Amino acid sequence: MKYKILVTLLILGQFLTVRGNEKMETITSPNDGVFPYKVGTVSGTSLEASNFGHAGMGTGNFRVKLLPASGDLWNMESVRTLGVEFKNTGPSELVLDLMLCNRNATAWSNSFVGRTIVQPGETIPLAVGLPRKGDRTVTHPDYSRMSGRPDGTFRHWHHIQPDRVSHLEIQGSAVGEHAFELGALYPLQKLMPERMGKFPFIDEFGQYIFNDWPGKVHSIEDLQAGIQLETDLISELGTPPEWGRYGGWKAGPQLDGTGHFRVTQHKGRWWFVDPDGYLFWSFGVTCVGFEYAGQVSTERNPAVFRNLPVADDPEFGQFHTKIDVEDNYVLREDAPHYDFTRANLYLKYGDEWREKALEQELERLHYVGLNTVGAWSDNEVVLNTDIPYTVMLHYEYEFAAKKLPDPFNPETREGVRKALEAYPVPFQDDPRCLGAFVNNELHWKNDARRLVAAVFSYGKKSTSAKEVFKNWLQDRYDSVDSFNTAWGMNLTNWSDLLDGVPEDSFKKADEADCSALATLLADAFYRMVDEELERFAPGVLFLGSRCNSGGKEVVDAIARHADVISANIYQFTASPLNYGGRDKPVLISEFHFGNLSGNNLGSGLRSAQDRTQQARLLKSYLGEAVNHPEIIGVHWFQWRDQNIGGRYDGENYDVGFFDVTDLPKADLIRAAAGFAREMYDKAD
Repeated sequence: MKYKILVTLLILGQFLTVRGNEKMETITSPNDGVFPYKVGTVSGTSLEASNFGHAGMGTGNFRVKLLPASGDLWNMESVRTLGVEFKNTGPSELVLDLMLCNRNATAWSNSFVGRTIVQPGETIPLAVGLPRKGDRTVTHPDYSRMSGRPDGTFRHWHHIQPDRVSHLEIQGSAVGEHAFELGALYPLQKLMPERMGKFPFIDEFGQYIFNDWPGKVHSIEDLQAGIQLETDLISELGTPPEWGRYGGWKAGPQLDGTGHFRVTQHKGRWWFVDPDGYLFWSFGVTCVGFEYAGQVSTERNPAVFRNLPVADDPEFGQFHTKIDVEDNYVLREDAPHYDFTRANLYLKYGDEWREKALEQELERLHYVGLNTVGAWSDNEVVLNTDIPYTVMLHYEYEFAAKKLPDPFNPETREGVRKALEAYPVPFQDDPRCLGAFVNNELHWKNDARRLVAAVFSYGKKSTSAKEVFKNWLQDRYDSVDSFNTAWGMNLTNWSDLLDGVPEDSFKKADEADCSALATLLADAFYRMVDEELERFAPGVLFLGSRCNSGGKEVVDAIARHADVISANIYQFTASPLNYGGRDKPVLISEFHFGNLSGNNLGSGLRSAQDRTQQARLLKSYLGEAVNHPEIIGVHWFQWRDQNIGGRYDGENYDVGFFDVTDLPKADLIRAAAGFAREMYDKAD
């Protein structure tokens, strides 16, 4: 679209008046560092002008909508994180959600959400990030697929058009009375385009060079000083929780012990039951150990690194490694990386770094207060800890659609069988095995019609799933013509369905038929996995497939065949969402809040403005989860920060309990440890 642009200068700042379609729009840029606003709709609070800006009073929840003071839209192109000056002048803790919106905003597009928790008497900014749309498949010789980049931009599947922001909605929640003041709307963090092309930006410890933060390592002495800092933190936290030997509620009710984990309902809520019969609520973290952290790809411009050792360096060459990565859902073997995590452990502990680092890792599980080692954790941790763990099974399979196994193809069942038999941890008779996840975030789509379209449109050749679907439709309809009428299609014969029908051809497909086909596919898959798991490891819980999508038919199938419905739920509030409401418990197998002002460049899938807010959001989420009768555990993603250069898909999030230099994140750990020591009292 081309615009005729008129520039005019008004008292409140600079505006652009643009003509697009039939509407004239005025776009406001920041004036003296702030975005002038006016108050739109208000509910749940009385809002009046004050010296600070606006003052509100009321009881319970409230909403305030802010609009550009003049014109239609704000231009926030220069903003990384937007701030709102805020004072909590009332007696209650306030939980503030900010939703920044374009005109065509929905809950999942053209908007972004941030949350800030403000204690009584505090004056702190509320914050919401401005993620840009980006393509994670695109590589760059300097920045690869980095989700967050040196200029401050970060990519997210939930993004906004920053130059066309129409309004900001603030939703507050409080228990009892609330009172607050709203001040200026301003860039809490600005973009820094001058940092693009500025090299190097990764230092010799794997840290980002151009930012600073408390605890940043500048020398080997700083690395080694972390040993005493962690000793002091352990002393501060005190005695670990007094649980049963498997992490169950030793002081609570004791049911029958069966020698392995099971699930049950007790007094109106779901629980795991540990092998000794104690009620068990799973508090875990994924990726415990030394992988999935500081391994930075070296398939990039070497100028980005400061003092990177060469591969044949006699001392540090050992930390050049090759690992298998996933490129657009296709496995690529032996991609070269440098392992900053292990290099830093070597600098920290010396020649005995492997033994000392593992010993410390095992102690950390206890003082942080975890009773579950989550998915993708290192085998050496799982095999040496006394804490329960989860199996994470991946396998080779034939495709029904993109990232979706074909359960009707016998090669898929064979893939599951082979992966179980080759699993590196002998879990089938191990009482510490909480259960098994099989797959992660399969592309089940969110409604049956889209799922059926994904199957029929996958590739130009027939698949077993296409054949089964086609045969089902042939049995239902007496001719292709009657099928075409019901589905709004124009096939010439049934075999057309096997040749890769375009996905957009299914927009009018019969809803009941699609529901039946989705049920057929999901039932076949989860039944097959359940059968293979039971054959190999009788009595081990099937924990589902860690869903991040799936319509009713899919979730119903999981409930029929799995013991637990697992879902990766990245929300500020702990809720089972559409995975609940069935006669099965829900395990939140991933969640986190990434620190937007920390030692990394990405945002996280849900974000916090700083370490203090990151810890508060964790504490709030855990409290909500443990009180929900359907939720039987939550697993934070992940144990260590992701690497600054981005993993295979570009994620480079500050989400770890420990950073790339092995330094503990004290605020986050205090929140986790404090919760763990009261967990079962809260769940009662």
